Amino acid sequence: MPFSPQITNHINETLKAGSLNKSKLQPLKLYGLCTTIAHKEDDNVAFLPAVVEAGKITILTADDKHALKIYHKILSKSYSVERQSFGDESSYKSTTDVQLMVYNNSKITGVSKYIIEPLLVFGFPQQLSPQLKNNLGLTKCTISVTGSNFDSVSLFRQEFPGATYFLNQNIELLQIRYRIETIFSTACVDACLCN
Repeated sequence: MPFSPQITNHINETLKAGSLNKSKLQPLKLYGLCTTIAHKEDDNVAFLPAVVEAGKITILTADDKHALKIYHKILSKSYSVERQSFGDESSYKSTTDVQLMVYNNSKITGVSKYIIEPLLVFGFPQQLSPQLKNNLGLTKCTISVTGSNFDSVSLFRQEFPGATYFLNQNIELLQIRYRIETIFSTACVDACLCN
């Protein structure tokens, strides 16, 4: 879907200014879209989440400095044609399933992931601001939370396959799944690729 980075940044800004704007949740580190990279250490190869920006790679691991660390990862996308009832131009509908990964350092926050989860879920924006939607050339954009996963062990295995270390006992992993649905014209795609 065009403009996924701008939409995830909007989600981050909304959460940071709203439900995560609490002193006990600071310092907070919010990242945009991440990918998975291979990382070799000794004779072992692990696959780690990372953000690549301007040629710089930042591996996203938990640490003892931040109360929360959050990043987004696209899970899947699907597309369909939306026929217009007037004119010849068709629009496209994109459905993007995304996960929001959260590292909660309970030693700093003083609360469990079971408290953090509703703060995130109910702080999620459901749509873009009209100005951002227009700037991106989108006809429609909705954002909806679809579920949560609290199983830190399975999430660690999913996010860090091949890792030879384990999380500190104070670090809890939480996954929030959400869906972005947009309707846009092909002109939007051209603008996305050229700007």
